[in-house]
Amino acid sequence: ADTLKNKVSTLETDIASKEAELKTLKDEKEAAELVAKTAKEESVKTIRLDDFSLHCDFLRMDVQGSEAMVIDHAHETLKNAVAIQLEMSWVPVYKGQLNIGEMDLKLRSFGFMPHKCVGVRSRAIANQSSPQESQLLEGDFTYIRDLRSEMSAEQLYHLGQLAWYVFQSGDLNAHCAERLQQMRKAA
Repeated sequence: ADTLKNKVSTLETDIASKEAELKTLKDEKEAAELVAKTAKEESVKTIRLDDFSLHCDFLRMDVQGSEAMVIDHAHETLKNAVAIQLEMSWVPVYKGQLNIGEMDLKLRSFGFMPHKCVGVRSRAIANQSSPQESQLLEGDFTYIRDLRSEMSAEQLYHLGQLAWYVFQSGDLNAHCAERLQQMRKAA
């Protein structure tokens, strides 16, 4: 397992990618902090989310580049899920890690759509005196069940609750309430 600022990953650090990224950073200290060192390698047994037989409305994960692997082994778990929040990178840090575009396509293939960006991390480009850090690195994103898809009343209710209490998305909450009201009228 690789460590990056005391984080553990099941994937190996992609040194070539990191070296290219390091050339854009403005100082050696900042670059040194980003280089992941393999502290120790060991075999670990992993368990697929589907093996837990969970009912999952909302999945929040930050698994150091292994997000695609988790999703690939959660088909059943995600069937009724209404939201996923995860970290994605514009420039992958680990070998085998999908970039943000590839992850977006994967999540869409599971019936989710992007809803909200809840945090973006960036760095300054090398040799620039500007205090701005505009080079995108990674961010935390919320994906929701595609609003054009059919959802049960229970899914709409749970998505509305998440929208209000977790995502602070009043418009999504109102949309869910409106769809629930339409379902009740049609019944």
